[in-house]
Amino acid sequence: MLTQEEDVEVHALRKQGWTISEIARHTGRDRKTIRAYLAGERQPGVRAVVEEDPFDRIEAYVAQRLADDTACGERPCSMRSKAWGMTVRIRRSPANSVNESCVRIAKPAAG
Repeated sequence: MLTQEEDVEVHALRKQGWTISEIARHTGRDRKTIRAYLAGERQPGVRAVVEEDPFDRIEAYVAQRLADDTACGERPCSMRSKAWGMTVRIRRSPANSVNESCVRIAKPAAG
């Protein structure tokens, strides 16, 4: 994300004939970022919308599975769901409960 000042500088440098690569080196930003601001695809001071965390879709299911299954203990549990397209590994907290201290790793399921 560029600040308003950086955006003004980028546009001024471009009007002076600087290439996108030169502007990127000067500002320390990626060429694709500079190109997007010059093309008007991004606005200064506005962050891009972050995609939804894939774990959010199955959080209730995982919490129920952990509440029902006490076999995991302190070791990580692994649950795989092709329907949700991910593998989830969770380590229970010492109190054996599901809370924010649980480690959550969601990655696309293989095959």
